[in-house]
Amino acid sequence: MNRFDRSLYEYTANVLAKGFKSGWDGDHRQVNLADGFEYDTDDPALLTAFEQNIFRFSAAKTLAQVQEINALFRASETFESFLESVSKKFDVFNKTWLETEYNTAILTGEAAATYHRLLAKSDIFPYWEYRTVQDEHVRPEHQKLHGLILPFDDPRWDQLFPPNGWNCRCFVVPRMASEVNESKISSMRKRADQYFKSKEFKSNEAQGWGVNRGKVSEIFTANQQYVYKQPGKSAKLLNSLAPSDYELPSYSNAKKVATEALPTDDVNPSDFYDALEVNEGKSVLKDYNDRPMALPATDFEFQTQSTEKAAHLEAMSQTLQTPDEVWINGDKGSKDINNFIYIKYYQDQTMIVVGGINKGQASQVNTWFTLTETKEEIAKYRRGILIR
Repeated sequence: MNRFDRSLYEYTANVLAKGFKSGWDGDHRQVNLADGFEYDTDDPALLTAFEQNIFRFSAAKTLAQVQEINALFRASETFESFLESVSKKFDVFNKTWLETEYNTAILTGEAAATYHRLLAKSDIFPYWEYRTVQDEHVRPEHQKLHGLILPFDDPRWDQLFPPNGWNCRCFVVPRMASEVNESKISSMRKRADQYFKSKEFKSNEAQGWGVNRGKVSEIFTANQQYVYKQPGKSAKLLNSLAPSDYELPSYSNAKKVATEALPTDDVNPSDFYDALEVNEGKSVLKDYNDRPMALPATDFEFQTQSTEKAAHLEAMSQTLQTPDEVWINGDKGSKDINNFIYIKYYQDQTMIVVGGINKGQASQVNTWFTLTETKEEIAKYRRGILIR
């Protein structure tokens, strides 16, 4: 049986992307997997990190679901018993758990947006107050935190900033210095420290909570990724996903649809670089989703010492803006997934642009080249988590 299901993966990623962005934006804007987030007005580095987290989580969950289905198939004696088992399991995966994960995406989007807005205003509001929604569903341990006020830069916020558990609805509000009795800050710190010793906190920490998700740029932490919950499995499974897992055509068939030849030009690299857009002090090229990809001057100068790369600047730009496929993956043998792979098929050659995903920093173009069409080289780049 198959080990992956593209439709299930896209469904999960779309649900979570919509949830996160509705929390981040404060509205319910439609978000599709192929389009991703809007980068023109928001923090690109932060959103890229959250987006990558959603793709990784969704692919890992899909792997876990398909493996569970395969196990149920092997254990079932009849089709009827198999159907009954799968229906129950899918209710858990795609109703009970997905609803909780969707709520977590919304709450994390709200919390992350709040955290970065508060951080930007810390000169005006140097204190933050922990609040609950004050209803019957609030956890008793969280209720004890209601009204707790600490300086914005107190390291306790790294563990305390909500959400603090599945479906936690707690939030933080800003406070000016004139609103705070500083003599009570010491006792407030003791309250927070008592919470860290509680069974509630220890239990949630073991499930991947106890971190400031707005600061670490993650909706789901590492030990909340389904792939880590599978005995003997690791992130290598995600990196090993191939075109066939997504029902994509073979390399040769994918290339047959190309209608243009690879553009070559004699543009002066300096002129090309000088014409780039500058975003937050960095020279950038925008990709298909207006995601800014930085081109550091020293790297660009080094790359364009190659005659071939200097001749393919237009092809590199086209590949970013109108790629045929985009993957995120990690280097072979690595548990990290921190590469953007943009692929564009031309009639004569295939262009590859490799970008780096750096948490907390703008993503950047690392290199670009025409693909050496060997089985090994093709498999090196057409793998991982397909995002377009």
